[in-house]
Amino acid sequence: MAARGHNGADPEQNEGEARAPFLCVVTPVFDPARDSLCKLIADLQSQSFGDFQQVMVSNGPSPAIREVVLDINRSDSRFTYDELPLEPTPRPEDLLANLGRRRDHCLKKYAAARFAFLDADVKVCDEDYFRTLHRAHHEIHRDILITLTRIHDGAKESILPIFPVRQGHIDIANFTFSNGIAKKYRYPSDFDPNAGWANDYRFFSMISNEGNTAILNFVSTIRDGNNAYKRLTELFLEDAARKEAEANGIRQKSKAHFGFWKFLR
Repeated sequence: MAARGHNGADPEQNEGEARAPFLCVVTPVFDPARDSLCKLIADLQSQSFGDFQQVMVSNGPSPAIREVVLDINRSDSRFTYDELPLEPTPRPEDLLANLGRRRDHCLKKYAAARFAFLDADVKVCDEDYFRTLHRAHHEIHRDILITLTRIHDGAKESILPIFPVRQGHIDIANFTFSNGIAKKYRYPSDFDPNAGWANDYRFFSMISNEGNTAILNFVSTIRDGNNAYKRLTELFLEDAARKEAEANGIRQKSKAHFGFWKFLR
């Protein structure tokens, strides 16, 4: 286990307050993501730079996740469980909005020099990722720092971001941002059908401009690298297929699909 570091730039704080970490990693969770989350936690504990906090935030109680995090927290205080009051999420659109509220809750509640959004199914593939981020934070002085994310789609491999950056050309794991950005802006907590299946680009376009953004040219993460549950995009596709089938008078009864919804948080 990597020891927690005590170097790095912190947000301003009053004398006597607990020192904030360099990086706060925000991870929305629900119980079926437990196996993926355990892999992500192991990735973070393997980082060569240890001055970070990971906040796992649930929509209502997630007993399995809470048990895992509290057990780890006994020996490693960098890992924190948090939850908001339960909101029903019967549709993918509702889940998307709820994920936004959970992310924004963490941006406003917690303090760090920088913030990162890493979902439970993301694999952190560079053990020096946080160390490189810390060095760039001090040397480049940009609010937004972009790294590369590898995506596997069958035999095809691609890298995000793609320039010019627009909808579909950037992933939420691609960028980290300063504490000032976290406190000034709100992460989208609604569904905009014109913006597609995620709010990654909507948030990025709000916070980023040519003067405050820099790219670090290395692969830091792999999307779906620790995947053991369905992503939001898969749920959107399944829901669209179900609606199309119903519109055509075909009642599809997929136990795997409909059984999943009861676990949604």
